[in-house]
Amino acid sequence: MSHTFIILDAHPTAFTPTLTTYQHDIPPTHQLPPFPLWACMVEGTIEHCRTIWDICGHRNHLVTVITAARSPTLLNRTAEQSIQVLEQTFPHVQPRETCNTDRLQPAIELALSTFMKKNDKNDHTLHRCRLMVLSISKDDSEKLFEFHNNPGEPPRDIRALAFTALQNVRKKYPQFRIDHIDVDVLRLLTHTSSQQEIPSNIISREVSQELAVSVYNIPNGQYDLKYTMQNLIRLYYNINLLNITNIPMKSGGESQSTHTVSLYYQSKGSHLVNQPPPNDTLPIYHPDYLKSRDLNLIYLKRSKRALPETEWCTCMHTISPYMLHDQATKVYLDMTSKGSISHLMTPEATQLQTSTHFLMSQNDRISLHCINNQKRNHFETIAANMMEIVEVKMEDAPYPMPVPKRGDTAKTQEFLETLIKPNVFNNINDFHSRIADPLCQLISINPFRYAYHLPSIYQTIQQERTCKTIKSIEKASRWRTCFRDSEGTDKVHLRTCDTRSIKDLSLDVLNGVPVGSGFGIALGLIHDLIEQLQDVFMKDDISSKDLLSTEKLIDMILSGLVNALEGSRQTLFIKGLPKEDARLLAMKLLIALYIVGKRFSKDSDNHRKLCRYMMDTIDEKTATRQIEESMDSSVTENPIESSWNQLGKYENMSLREKEEASQGYNLEVKHEMSNPHMNRPSESNNKGRAVNTSSWSNPHFRHRRGNNPNTHNNNNNNYNNNMRKSSIPLKYPDASVAIPYLNAIPPTLEEKAHEEAAEEESLGNPGNLLRLYWTNDKVKRRGNLDEGDLDDGSELVYKNKEWKRIRKEFDGRIAQPGEKGETI
Repeated sequence: MSHTFIILDAHPTAFTPTLTTYQHDIPPTHQLPPFPLWACMVEGTIEHCRTIWDICGHRNHLVTVITAARSPTLLNRTAEQSIQVLEQTFPHVQPRETCNTDRLQPAIELALSTFMKKNDKNDHTLHRCRLMVLSISKDDSEKLFEFHNNPGEPPRDIRALAFTALQNVRKKYPQFRIDHIDVDVLRLLTHTSSQQEIPSNIISREVSQELAVSVYNIPNGQYDLKYTMQNLIRLYYNINLLNITNIPMKSGGESQSTHTVSLYYQSKGSHLVNQPPPNDTLPIYHPDYLKSRDLNLIYLKRSKRALPETEWCTCMHTISPYMLHDQATKVYLDMTSKGSISHLMTPEATQLQTSTHFLMSQNDRISLHCINNQKRNHFETIAANMMEIVEVKMEDAPYPMPVPKRGDTAKTQEFLETLIKPNVFNNINDFHSRIADPLCQLISINPFRYAYHLPSIYQTIQQERTCKTIKSIEKASRWRTCFRDSEGTDKVHLRTCDTRSIKDLSLDVLNGVPVGSGFGIALGLIHDLIEQLQDVFMKDDISSKDLLSTEKLIDMILSGLVNALEGSRQTLFIKGLPKEDARLLAMKLLIALYIVGKRFSKDSDNHRKLCRYMMDTIDEKTATRQIEESMDSSVTENPIESSWNQLGKYENMSLREKEEASQGYNLEVKHEMSNPHMNRPSESNNKGRAVNTSSWSNPHFRHRRGNNPNTHNNNNNNYNNNMRKSSIPLKYPDASVAIPYLNAIPPTLEEKAHEEAAEEESLGNPGNLLRLYWTNDKVKRRGNLDEGDLDDGSELVYKNKEWKRIRKEFDGRIAQPGEKGETI
């Protein structure tokens, strides 16, 4: 918020008449008589305030007027930002008397006190204001930063006055702060005309770190002060002049003539690029000082129909009349305020007779709309080429062209429907109606948030350098990453024979480079149930009354997907889809919905409830299938096959594992392929062979290493046979009945997560090279984890030409089946 203070030097010399120049082409009776400088000061102040409040608004750009008399007078307060208040108070503050006390410094202190008291010390924005001092020269020899309080008195330095006033206000209000003050002194030379030599101006001379002073010397002309204040306000607020020519208007009779209307407008956006500089050869009080920035348009036609939706409006500018009492300006603006739309064009577009600008009234304000039809043509060409890109033959491409895949066009169409069209405004009315939507708010995002296939250094770099986009695009992109990851990666290939849980598969698909884009994955569905669920999750906040209906929708979707995964029914898929394809698609969609539950759980409380419900339902519905598959595999297992598999496993054991097996420790292994070089005997030759897996050793303890295995086994066998023959029960201190009294309590996953977080914090900042090294090493060992996932201790290994997830007992040895931490 900017604040400008205009301080008027209320000394009786302000009634000195202005110097008029006789114009020979105007009759003497039509020429204005000379009027006092005070009238010029009042007119320039009111015009200055009107232009700021019309163009920039009175809420964000405050103007306060103060008269420097015997005691400074505040003409309008901060809450009184209107021309009517100034017009009522100016007649009561006319300069009629002189005083020997200083007048300018108390006025500056009043302005700074008013500014500091309305600022919040906790506000971290830049607190700066501008003081525009309209001083009157009391001596013809006044120059540089001199100021005379009365004629004949010694001059004072304006820089010292402003600096002393700033120090006094800071001592008076130490709890408030002020960052910078710009003081512009407009010195009116009472006895100097524009034809005489005028002292040079001083532009922005820095007095201290918080104070800068400029001095502009202005001759005693009737409009010199007015033009100076107009040019300064145009420089301060980037306000330019719009000249509309060839406007047809009827005179008093039936004759019709053309007129030119001049309007103010504020430059924004691309209009500030390469803006021409002021004309340095002209003084600042010349009316053509900023003529190079004027925008000249030609009136084309007018209509009362709404603008067509095909017109591309690049920017809007609020306008204000340049000459408030001009009759042509009043008629033209009155016609526009009643609904008339003026079609305007630049001089370069006169041959084509096409509109480049529109002047119309909207929300009780008249605005200039800039049109860029070239961008519209470019966008239409891009949109047409995007849909036809698969049909264009590229240069030097093999002939015939390969037939595009069936889903390419559908994927492109889904991309346009889900990401482009919902976030494109068709016209300016659509923009105004949706700008208040919370989903259209600009937020900061991390573009590498779910890019787990990129090196971890990207995650570290982007934590400080964030991009910005609207919330709807971020949510739609996040939804699409869930379906992209569910298609698998170059490391993890999804197959219908995989019996792992959906929860485990949702972790595995985060490792490697994704093989899909996430678009077109649900092309085989009959109903748009996934789209309905997406519409619910795309909301900024889900209402409580929608929870029950959304839970029913989730049950319907998951029941159909689980049935298709089990191969029973395919109610959600189109007829003719192969059974294996339907099972694979159902698995991918279940994984995608499980990832959605993890990535959307923090949007709101109702989002969290739905996500938790969806994840629990997936775990519940798929748990029955895993139990049945495990039971089927255990029933069909052949004991002879198991024996030979154990023998083959023993041949591949390490030295320690063979030692433990020879001491009677039970080492049951999962099914693995036996050694192909071994001559496997037939089943008939092994009918009488039995494998004795029982052992007398206590399962709570392990034997001491280093003993002779043969001797130990013989002793154990003899001891075991004797105990079988005896009916005496075993008692302590027999080692076979001993039970350990120190039970180890393993840490929970949450405790492990807290320990890892503390360990990472001890490595330094996220950009630290040491932390980056160990983080990358940990990711290579255990794989990537999604936000909120806890590390279960499993690791990724490459075995039998595929990536598997296993759990290790400790580094260097893989846990065996039956032990704590067996292979998944």
